[in-house]
Amino acid sequence: MNLQAGHRYRISYDYDNAVSGSYYWVTAYDSAGADGVSANYLDSTLLPQTERPSHFVEELNVGACGSYWVGLYNVQGGKSGNDFSIDNFRVEDLGTTADVPACAAASIATQGSAIEGKTVQVTTTLVNNESSDVTNVRSELSLPAGWSAQATSPTTAETLAKGETFTTTWTVSIPEGAGGNAVTLTHQAHYRIGDEDRTAVGTTSVTALGSIRSNAVNYLSDIPFSSTWNSNGWGPVERDSEVGEDQAGDGDPISMNDQPYAKGLGAHAPSDLGFELDGKCTTFKATVGVQDGQWSGSVTFHVIGSTDGSSWSDVVPETSVIRGGSEPRDISGNVRGMKYIRLIVGDGGNGNGNDHANWGNARVLCGNATEGATPPPLSPLRL
Repeated sequence: MNLQAGHRYRISYDYDNAVSGSYYWVTAYDSAGADGVSANYLDSTLLPQTERPSHFVEELNVGACGSYWVGLYNVQGGKSGNDFSIDNFRVEDLGTTADVPACAAASIATQGSAIEGKTVQVTTTLVNNESSDVTNVRSELSLPAGWSAQATSPTTAETLAKGETFTTTWTVSIPEGAGGNAVTLTHQAHYRIGDEDRTAVGTTSVTALGSIRSNAVNYLSDIPFSSTWNSNGWGPVERDSEVGEDQAGDGDPISMNDQPYAKGLGAHAPSDLGFELDGKCTTFKATVGVQDGQWSGSVTFHVIGSTDGSSWSDVVPETSVIRGGSEPRDISGNVRGMKYIRLIVGDGGNGNGNDHANWGNARVLCGNATEGATPPPLSPLRL
């Protein structure tokens, strides 16, 4: 279907999605350049896993930047069971609009972890995809209440040539108490083309990690990893998901023996991951096992703690070998007075093939917190 410049459209459909983190709905346009036709992505929306038909709807204004299109993007290729179905697909022309979108593309990205009470480096970019040079370029950041930013490179440019990129770096300060809350950081890039002012917008979602909270149940996936003890046998350790391939964020929700867990850590043997408790906590707890589908995996779990970072003692002695397909195990140990703990996964003595290991609902009870503050696991998956 030809999407006409200057028109607004509504796109809707019903869908089923078997696997989390696989499919994005994208809006883009194709443009011709010296190197041929290229796709310029304007927006992407992650479509959540759903066990029953769900309805999706979006509205978009079409500009004059190229040939506009919408589509489904699969980031996990031929993964087993990665099924997606669409029904009742509909495109409605809502008529003309005066709000014609900018052709330049604005984006924003963070470098490293965002941690409450500290700073994080942020980079904003504007790519000039307009048909000619643009002038009066100005980048701005829109932040949540209590957050602040200081630009560390120029935020303005007199001219940006066609096809060129304007980049600004920022140091963003995150307030205490911001940990655990998902917020949106917005980059607004203003510029002028001919006698018309335009604004391109890019956003990113950030969840700041928090420090240990007193008198609370603290999930280890919500606090910073140690920079000293942070190793994993395949890709990075994942927060609240399993290890997938070797890139961050490419795993599925944690599941062991068909039981999903809302919180936890996904690892691969050999793994050694540390956390700072500041002596505030009393008890460590988790449910551990081999990731579903890794039937030949075999791992051990071991938790050690220290009051000074040099002398270590067992919090949870090393388990016997746990194999793929076996029942996950509940483990717990005393961390009273400990400043640091380390979660260690071993390969079971036979190499680390398929040794995807999960720490389901890994948590520490601190101060006067009781287990009653811990939410139960999710209901069983039914795919």
